[in-house]
Amino acid sequence: MRTVGALLLILVPLLGRAHPIVREFAATGTVISVSSSRDFLIRNADEYTFLYNKLPSAPHRGDLVAVRGYVEIGLDHHENRCVTGLERLGTGELPPPVDATLGQILEGRLIYHLVRTTGLVVSTAKDEVDPAFSYLILKSGQDMLQVTFPDARITNGLACYVGTTVRATGICIPNLGGRRIFIHNHINVDDPSRIEVLNPAPDDHFDVPELESAYYTNPRDIVSSDRRRVSGAVTAAWGGNRFLLRTIDGRDIKVTLAAAQTLPRCGERVHVIGLPDTDLFRINLTHAEFRPATNDFTVAALVPSDLAVEDLFLDKNGKNRFNADAHGQLIRLRGTIRGNPLYDGRLNLECGRFTIPLDISAIPETAQKLASGSMVEATGVCILETDNWRPNVIVPQIRGITLITRFPNDIRVLTTPPWWTPGRLLVVIGSLFAALVGILIWNRALNRLVERRGRQLFREQVARTSSELKVDERTRLAVELHDTLSQKLAGVAYQIASLHRILKTKP
Repeated sequence: MRTVGALLLILVPLLGRAHPIVREFAATGTVISVSSSRDFLIRNADEYTFLYNKLPSAPHRGDLVAVRGYVEIGLDHHENRCVTGLERLGTGELPPPVDATLGQILEGRLIYHLVRTTGLVVSTAKDEVDPAFSYLILKSGQDMLQVTFPDARITNGLACYVGTTVRATGICIPNLGGRRIFIHNHINVDDPSRIEVLNPAPDDHFDVPELESAYYTNPRDIVSSDRRRVSGAVTAAWGGNRFLLRTIDGRDIKVTLAAAQTLPRCGERVHVIGLPDTDLFRINLTHAEFRPATNDFTVAALVPSDLAVEDLFLDKNGKNRFNADAHGQLIRLRGTIRGNPLYDGRLNLECGRFTIPLDISAIPETAQKLASGSMVEATGVCILETDNWRPNVIVPQIRGITLITRFPNDIRVLTTPPWWTPGRLLVVIGSLFAALVGILIWNRALNRLVERRGRQLFREQVARTSSELKVDERTRLAVELHDTLSQKLAGVAYQIASLHRILKTKP
């Protein structure tokens, strides 16, 4: 019985688990950090152990505890230690945090250590998977590091951190413990009070250096730069978070917003700040934000160029290539609409043997009057679709060229598609086929009804004929019986009459 009881004590906590159990474990140590999900980190000598808490309560930082539980294979295919029993032994000694740079933390030598680092906050955001968490992006030189923390105790919002230099103290962990298992090393802060603001943001956080116009520089130096500012006019906007900016000195800069901001209108003059990045063709800005320009400046207006679709994809010798110089130019093309623009604001413009993506997300009202097969004249800004440079992507590849429309009159419908489109023809053929199938089914049903009714009438006719035959037979028998009896009775009567006469004459 004791064996059965012990086995039940082991199995009951594990019922309903989907992850395989590897073994049991026991450990002792001082609680270094406790997360909002009650998971905690303990330290024993120089060994750090991260524990997933399965108990309804959690220990406090500084507690000396003895824990027991089981080891399972988690979603990230690593061994996770899950606590099912805990005993508080007293108060332990908290180790001092290890001062480290962002680069040292990213190297991976301080996993599960209590670390303290300093950096410039270049962006903030809420976690889309777990809304209870937010994160700051710290930058120092080329290195960027994410700091995650529960923001339930923050009263003045995340925007107050942008542009500040902070010192964050927390646990260096290799992933978030959820679906983002490849986020790499980052700092998990269990209390926002452990994020200290060393240098506040300037009163005007747009007060940062202007973006340099250097043409020959190392891409590592570009991405190592801190935030930069640039001013200009918006020439194209697409994708919900990107727009093209024509600067005062004539540069075309692709801007990727960091947060959910409403995109500026085409032609609007704005100031933009963000982190410099490059696709090797030009310097762009990421993690950016913008505001309307307050000072007067002029930007050269876009003038439609005479580029043809062949000039975008072929060189002078007719060989395939992408024309990188077309980026930012305003061109006008004629072609046939292919695709459904109501899906994502994009469709294809078929120009002869070339097809170019056409983005109309800036003018969604135009999608209502465009149908696949329409011949249109489209005016838009060419965007060279490329990836940004990364240390492991030495030469980013060009994915294609997209035409971005700006205003409703950029799309002019020349001819509408004929009524007999392939889609409608298929609908008609399908309808006729369905009607034919219905007629065949109805005809088959009528045939079965006729057969059933015919068999019923036949049975009724047979029954009626049988009844008539029976009546005729009875009548015949009755007649025959009646005639025979009459004859015999008449003979008897005659015999009696004869006998009566004889008796009278010869008594």
